[in-house]
Amino acid sequence: MKKLFNVYNIGLVLAIALISVFALKPVKATGTVTWSGANSVTIDRTINDVTIAPTVTYTYTVAAVSGNPDGAGSIPTSATVAFNGSEQVTSNSVNKTQSLSFSGATFTKPGDYSYTITESATNNVAYPIDSTNHYTVIISVRNAVDANNIPTGDFNASLVLKDKDNSKVETTGGAAPEAAFVSSPDSSGFGHISVSSAVKGTTADLNEYFPYTVTLSDSTNTYSISGLDSAATCTGVATQPSTVSGGTATFCLKHGQTAVIGQDGSAGSEFDSIPTSVTYGVSVNNLGYDTTTYSIDNGTATTGTSFTNHALNAGNNQAAFTNNKSASALTGVLTTIIPYILVVIIAVCGTVAYTTLKQRKQGV
Repeated sequence: MKKLFNVYNIGLVLAIALISVFALKPVKATGTVTWSGANSVTIDRTINDVTIAPTVTYTYTVAAVSGNPDGAGSIPTSATVAFNGSEQVTSNSVNKTQSLSFSGATFTKPGDYSYTITESATNNVAYPIDSTNHYTVIISVRNAVDANNIPTGDFNASLVLKDKDNSKVETTGGAAPEAAFVSSPDSSGFGHISVSSAVKGTTADLNEYFPYTVTLSDSTNTYSISGLDSAATCTGVATQPSTVSGGTATFCLKHGQTAVIGQDGSAGSEFDSIPTSVTYGVSVNNLGYDTTTYSIDNGTATTGTSFTNHALNAGNNQAAFTNNKSASALTGVLTTIIPYILVVIIAVCGTVAYTTLKQRKQGV
């Protein structure tokens, strides 16, 4: 009986000791996460077919894939990439990156946690989202164990990024994998301007260059000008401009020539660069021609040398000017000889009057 009592006491002491050990080392509710390799994804955003950096912000959504195990916390749910108009444009493209970090994620148990990254919104409809692309982040979480292979309550984690085809995005040197999104401007949100010059009339000069001035409401950005005779000069223009800068430019055109503002790219793959939110105007110095008319987008001809604040449409915006000079050759001759005719008439009248007066005196 005494021996049995001693065994009971020994068992009780061991139980108390084990309870004490576990009391000193409680199970963690959320373990410390140690990352192997990158713990972030780089969102790489490219806009093609531009000549100026736009002002646009893209929003990205991070969403858990259905079937994920419970136990993850503090996972980022969104990110943004913002272009502010100051970025460098290279080969008609502009690029910007943003880090999407998972370093603050917490876990309560091991598992494979998956999240999709999609480009979900843009604040400028002229620059649409890349809706055809998405990526999947897979975070593999495993228990950290002690020398006896017993879980410590902490975790080891690693991150893999896969593209829409489920292929792993490879990296080198531990760099963060890149989720690349690409798109071009929506052509419905941009236009260009075509300014043409013509002359009419019997004394119009087909080779005379007229100064034309185009004015844009956008004085911040620079837009290209093409179609000019680079060697031409005209009143007030010693050198033909290649761009509209600061919202205005003056250039020389003669009969049959057209200047194109805000259209870029190579032949067959041109794109417009002036946002349709911009208004424009055009004026011409008609160099003393009799009259000038203009039409906008093949509309009714209007007499005048200028128009302002016209709305820009998507695509081609046409401003066609015609300078008229039709002075009559007969009118010119008459204008030249009339003074002499008047002198002769006055002289004749004077002679007749003198002769008549003299005859009356003699007859008295």
